[in-house]
Amino acid sequence: MFDLDKFKPINDTYGHLNGDKVLVNVVAVIKETLRETDIFGRLGGDEFAIIARNCSAEECLMMLDRILDSVQKSTITMSDETEISISLSIGLTHLKNADTPLSLAMARADQQLYLAKSRGGACYVVENNNQIQLIS
Repeated sequence: MFDLDKFKPINDTYGHLNGDKVLVNVVAVIKETLRETDIFGRLGGDEFAIIARNCSAEECLMMLDRILDSVQKSTITMSDETEISISLSIGLTHLKNADTPLSLAMARADQQLYLAKSRGGACYVVENNNQIQLIS
């Protein structure tokens, strides 16, 4: 799971139409980094989820590195011609056979997401076998 860092101030400063522009830009950048087998969707607001199917842990971490880097390098021009950049906070967990319903895994990923945000964002936190690892 991931969400955009400091998205509310963007909406407050530039308005919701520009906020929507930021969301569209971020989605486009992320779609370029995903494989055809990955499932990607918006959960609500500025929160999204990716299910990386048939993906090793190493491949998944490389994908997250590409996503963080690509999003941070992209710039979005607001209606007043101000250029902004955005960063993401990401929470990652591995799916387990016991994750029925899927919301169990999503809850774990959400916990990692909030840890990433509490550490300043622009990073991801991985939960694996109840061990937590911060990567920025």
